[in-house]
Amino acid sequence: MLSTRPRQSFRLTLKPVLSRELEGMRCPTAADEEQLASLMYHAYLGTIDYEGEDEAEALAEVRRTFTGAYGSFLWSASQVVERLGCLASAALVTHWQGSPIVAFLMTRPEFKRQGFARACLAGVVNHLLLEQKSELRLVSTVGNVAAINLYEKVGFVIEQDAS
Repeated sequence: MLSTRPRQSFRLTLKPVLSRELEGMRCPTAADEEQLASLMYHAYLGTIDYEGEDEAEALAEVRRTFTGAYGSFLWSASQVVERLGCLASAALVTHWQGSPIVAFLMTRPEFKRQGFARACLAGVVNHLLLEQKSELRLVSTVGNVAAINLYEKVGFVIEQDAS
């Protein structure tokens, strides 16, 4: 699920985010791994980040994330949104190279443009502020216009070329 395409790093200086209370939003648990794999697969399928992976590979990616392949997984900072019996959106956060980083931000296609990813990011930010963190980072594929537009609206700024 990690793209070989050129990437950009983004940084957000944390400040409180007002967001509406979103029913079904919570922290993920280990029991969510299969639903997260399904979410990941469907969220990436047909996008600039899709490179032919299947759901089994998505499950392996979720497991790598949970077990620290991308830094310590931050269970209490990460967020998922449940809708209609499945995970509709998720922000999976790790602690990587001294800073919290959004390892994955994803939304199932049928739930896009409903504010779920933004709500997940707001939940992440507000939790990190409670832990006295000052910044959040993420990396995005160059050309992922919808994602980059969301990041910029939330306040992320380009930090460096990560290709």
